[in-house]
Amino acid sequence: MWWWPLACVTPEPPSCLEAGEPHLVVTTTDLETGALAASSLDGSCVEDRLATLSGDPLVRAHGDRVIAADRTGGDAIRVFEAGAYGAPVAEFSVGRAVNVHDVARDGDSWVVAPYDTDAIVVTDRDGTETGRVPLAALADADGIPEVDRLVRLDGVLHATLQLLDRSDGSYRPTGPGLLVPLDLDALDAGAPIALGPNPKVLADPLDPSAVTVATGRFYEPDGEVGTWDGAWHALVDEVTLGFDATHVLPVGDGVVVVGVDLDVGGPSHVVCLAADGTLLRTTDPGFLVDALTDGRRVWLADRVSWNGGGAGAVLELDPATCALTVLTDAFSLDPYGLALVATDGGAGG
Repeated sequence: MWWWPLACVTPEPPSCLEAGEPHLVVTTTDLETGALAASSLDGSCVEDRLATLSGDPLVRAHGDRVIAADRTGGDAIRVFEAGAYGAPVAEFSVGRAVNVHDVARDGDSWVVAPYDTDAIVVTDRDGTETGRVPLAALADADGIPEVDRLVRLDGVLHATLQLLDRSDGSYRPTGPGLLVPLDLDALDAGAPIALGPNPKVLADPLDPSAVTVATGRFYEPDGEVGTWDGAWHALVDEVTLGFDATHVLPVGDGVVVVGVDLDVGGPSHVVCLAADGTLLRTTDPGFLVDALTDGRRVWLADRVSWNGGGAGAVLELDPATCALTVLTDAFSLDPYGLALVATDGGAGG
């Protein structure tokens, strides 16, 4: 592992954001280089290119800290003070080109999920490694469990293992994915919970005892959408949806399902599913590459260009009507990832 001590720097907050104001943090990219941006929740204040990132950047917000991490081909993990993005307060790596898929906070520790290795890495707040949770025993035949999301369920941090076959480059599911509780004191994994194939899991911001799950192989209508709260509750399958679900967002008493067309290059799809079974639909010609909710509002990163720049938008969805509106498109690169810095010290993303 590498880490870089940083000089004492007090970066200025984005000029049009008030100190402590809730805001979205947005990663943007042209797939060659990336940048960090910030937007007020009404879209009236946007600060672009606040920090340079890799071309495949991840962003997470945890209390008073925002994390930007390199995924494919990179290894840098940068920690920013929320609202001050001119320079990171810490920068480190947990291995070369490990493809970080998530970073969670546990007290004064960072918990890092590298997609291309067989262990979860735990560091202190400055990025110095303090231990690893081995997962090789839960991997499939290729030895890599594909750790995707880290979610907290009933106060316990869990890891999502997608268990894909990378031996021939197909990344086909080798069986049900797993939701695995982590004992960070003992650096051990608990008894796994079997989900469907290739699970995409998100925490419920309003219910700490539940997570949402979308299953199935990419670009095939073979999965379903549901929730887990100690038992599986199926909501709708991908045949009914007519698209490949990538995000399931719990909003009020219902869910918003975001996904991609079954034809590569087709439009993105959104379904708003109410508790009474009412189902509303909308589409977007871009690629809704990321989606975020605080349990009430929904934001989406709309990518419109795959090469050479281009700029998409951050959209907001009205869950009651399933209508999309542009929150802001004031970016020089396409939006790619979203995180929410909240007023109460909470955060999500």
